[in-house]
This record gives sequence, C-alpha cells and structure tokens, in this order.
Amino acid sequence: MRTLLWAPLAMLSCSVLALGCVVDASEGGAAEETPAQQSESSLSSTSYMYVTPASPDSTAPFSLHKANAKPSFFSPTNGEGIVTSLRRAADSTATQAQVDALLATPYDGNGDLAVALVTARDVSSSSTGILYEIVDLYLPLQPVLLADVQQKDALYQLQPPVGDPIVVSETQVRSYPAASAASLAFDYSATVDPTAASAAVGLGDFFYGTLTVKCSSFLGFTSCHAPTAVAVRAVFEAP
Repeated sequence: MRTLLWAPLAMLSCSVLALGCVVDASEGGAAEETPAQQSESSLSSTSYMYVTPASPDSTAPFSLHKANAKPSFFSPTNGEGIVTSLRRAADSTATQAQVDALLATPYDGNGDLAVALVTARDVSSSSTGILYEIVDLYLPLQPVLLADVQQKDALYQLQPPVGDPIVVSETQVRSYPAASAASLAFDYSATVDPTAASAAVGLGDFFYGTLTVKCSSFLGFTSCHAPTAVAVRAVFEAP
C-alpha cells in the first residue's frame, strides 16, 4: 500500500510499487488531487467490490470489500467487510444462472478467498435489511486470497484496452498518465496461465497485481509519471 507523506515547502518523490512506496527528497511535480482524496470521494451508485462467503455464524451469507479502499484517519473502517445478502440487479450484465452459481459458493474452502469481483449497488432498506444487487460480475482465472487485495491498492485495468498509448487505471482511485506500449513492461509469471492472462488484460479485463510508477508530492498534492512496469498476479473476467 502506498504512503504519501506531506512535507511543508519540500519536494518529495516516491517510487510506487503499488503496495509500497519509497520516498526521498529529489524531484517535484505539479499539484494534483491525491489518490487518497479521490478514493474517499469515488463511491457512486455502484462500487467495485470483492465477494467472499461469510462465516456460517454471520448475519448474512456474504461479505463485500470495496476494491482499492484503504483505512484513513477520517475513515478507519474503509475497505472492511460489509456482511450482506446478494441478489441480481434488474439491469445486471450477468445472467441469473451466473449469479445463482456465485450465491451457491460454500464457505468451506472459500472463506479466505475473493471468489468474485462485482459492481454492486446498495439497496438496503428496513424491510430487506442489508442487501446489495450485483450489476456486473467478474470471476478470477485463479484463486485470489482476500488478504492480498483487501484494503490495498491492487486492482487495475487498461483503458482503453487496446492501442498505444496505454493508460493504466487504478480502479475507483485514478488513471495514471499514458505510457507507450514499448515502455510498459508486463510480467505475467505469477499467473497460472500467462497466455490467457495476457489476452484477458489486453481485452480490458480487471487484474490485481503491482504497478511501478514514479510519483512526486508537493504540499500533500501528488502527480505521477507514466508507469514503467506492471506485474499481473491474477485476472478477473466476465463469465
């Protein structure tokens, strides 16, 4: 996870490896809204969230964790699990059969996994209790530990999915400056099927992993250069 440090009247630069940041006093940059500020304000009618089965003694069968949501001083519970029931939204891109298959996922053997990525809409009410609707559904091409993605900067997407230059979007947080295809190195060695993962990422599917990008901070505002490397660990794609 990145840590952005504020230093009065000083230029700070950091090399971000998506889940970590090293800061030194070397290079400046233009003022820009910080990822933390953008993350706090990015929640709209639907949010990208990881799904994991809740323990059998929970009040509802599933737990949702907002993607790329990290605790902060003003929001210490940001990214923690929301125990909820789930159902298919009327405008869902997933079929009822696909949603039913997700809802049938047992806790045993899956309680520590992010079994799906969804865009979900909160439709809770006094009559339904806590309830979220699934608008879009994406399944991992390989098992993804919830601990690897919960409350961390970890979920990305290429936008647009094809072409040059390439823009890497940190989902629900920010898009980084465009990088040329020749300058952006992709590593798929951590995936179980690098060929399939590469094809899925190239088509615009979501992936979790690490991003190497150099950012500069000035008076608490941060700007970033184009990313130089992407390490893909797993891919989420529509069923």
